[in-house]
Amino acid sequence: MISSTTPDILKNLALVLKNIMSDGRVKTKYTSALQDAIDELTLEEYHFSTPIFSVTVQSKENDGVIIDVFSNQGPLIDTIEYNPDSMIGEEVAGEA
Repeated sequence: MISSTTPDILKNLALVLKNIMSDGRVKTKYTSALQDAIDELTLEEYHFSTPIFSVTVQSKENDGVIIDVFSNQGPLIDTIEYNPDSMIGEEVAGEA
């Protein structure tokens, strides 16, 4: 769901830090934080919760997303689907 180059850049940064930093808590802290970020960016599904709503975002095969919004009391409130093929491009929007 994030730019495909971002996780690769973070992986390279983690490797550089592993090579240049001396062993210890600081090195472990930074490299584990980078790994956590890489793991989050490569997920195919995200879940967010607040005291009132829960939201699930799933990626689709065509790079689109499906967003489901639930009440924390259970029922589905809305489903929103975005497909990149059906979005208006900048050149079309500029002509409108």
